[in-house]
Amino acid sequence: MTRQTNADRFARRMEAARAALAEGFSTKAAADRARADATAAHEAMREEVREACLATRDGALNMPADVEALYWNLPGLPHEWKPKHSAAVLAVFPAMTEAVARIEEAVALASTIKGAIITPKAKKVLTEADGARLQLRGHCQACGSQQAATDGRIAKHGYEVKFGFFSGTCHGWGRSPMEVSTDYTSKVAESLRAHADEQAEKAAKVRAGTIKPKTARASVFMNAEVVPFADAPAHMQEQAVAILAANLEGSARGARQHAEAIETLAAEVHGKPLAEVMVAK
Repeated sequence: MTRQTNADRFARRMEAARAALAEGFSTKAAADRARADATAAHEAMREEVREACLATRDGALNMPADVEALYWNLPGLPHEWKPKHSAAVLAVFPAMTEAVARIEEAVALASTIKGAIITPKAKKVLTEADGARLQLRGHCQACGSQQAATDGRIAKHGYEVKFGFFSGTCHGWGRSPMEVSTDYTSKVAESLRAHADEQAEKAAKVRAGTIKPKTARASVFMNAEVVPFADAPAHMQEQAVAILAANLEGSARGARQHAEAIETLAAEVHGKPLAEVMVAK
């Protein structure tokens, strides 16, 4: 099998990037893939320069000072490549005009792709002719997500099906949507803030030493044994305290943020009509 040269890799990746750019991008992921091709093309020619540098090594594997400086200062990404880098390559290797031109070509293409406009494909609008049906949707009073509303009640959501049964359903299902009532939202927010206060109080006690973690790791190594807290070294006890306190504080912060989020959403959508969406049968 013939080994691909750096020039071959450059040509193949540039062709792929140009083709994608010509087709246009409907998603960020598509643009990222094209930019990755341009980056790989740049890397192929960068490798050409690096190989030229390595070819100057003497018997002790040392490169001349100017070559070594060039070798270690070649930018690894297209957006890092500047005219001064092209000049530096040509100062050391005047014959590498084609490689430098190709690098600059890849740099320009990567920049063009980065600035390309992403135009999402228009979604097909379902109609009754497609066998679609009208579905009413409202916002759950507990989690704030928009869900189907049947007979004025939010459908089951936030669950997975295990062994034929619903598991972990959101406790806002079966209740009126926010558009109709916010009574349950107020109760949920109150409960969340009470939980936040409780977690914050526990965190303070952990940091004060009145509540201690049950366990701690025996050392900093990844696979370290987990031991009773009292048996762990002092520095690992400190780590366990910091982790437990941070987790409790994070839980408190998350609860307060969710309470604020659902109250804000409720104020925005309450009293508005339910959304009407055509969905496949």
